[in-house]
Amino acid sequence: MSKDAYYFSHDANAQDDEKILDLRADYGWEGYGLFWAVIEEIAMAYDGIINGMHYKNLIYYLVEILSNESLNNRIYTTKELMDECKYELEEKKYAKKFIDYLIKINLLDKKDDLVYCSDYLGEPKEVKQNQKLRKSKQYKNWRRNVFERDNYQCQKCGQTGGQLNAHHIKPYSEFPSLRLELDNGVTLCEKCHKKEHWGD
Repeated sequence: MSKDAYYFSHDANAQDDEKILDLRADYGWEGYGLFWAVIEEIAMAYDGIINGMHYKNLIYYLVEILSNESLNNRIYTTKELMDECKYELEEKKYAKKFIDYLIKINLLDKKDDLVYCSDYLGEPKEVKQNQKLRKSKQYKNWRRNVFERDNYQCQKCGQTGGQLNAHHIKPYSEFPSLRLELDNGVTLCEKCHKKEHWGD
């Protein structure tokens, strides 16, 4: 029988840690619970390459936790939808503020766009290796070849030139063997690239 939940070690007296005491002073026991929910999500996001989570993904995850109702449960009036959107925006601001606070008091660590917890989950194992690959001649050649094949044009909206990205069709973190395959790359402008990763 396979196991659905996995244990990761932490100190039994974590609630008395100085940083945790600061968290509890500012956010109470609810903040303490949210912190451990964030830690569990980061631990579950480990993809065999990076034991961390992208900053925006972590914020969206926290917004999901804070949301009490789904819009799919019933039909809403226009006013209710507007109120729901306003509430969702407030949740997003709260989630961002909370994650930024955890980073500020060093309960979470942030390097570039990657959020991780060195205290409980360790340093990101492969970050340096990934950064090294992205700076390599082979990777730069792959990017250039993707751009040249696509005539330096975004394949979503048609923008030519400007800030372009060589996007991995099959995710970089999930398919290491395809990272330098030309067929796994597509040229996207900055706006379309953000939409591809984060949605509208």
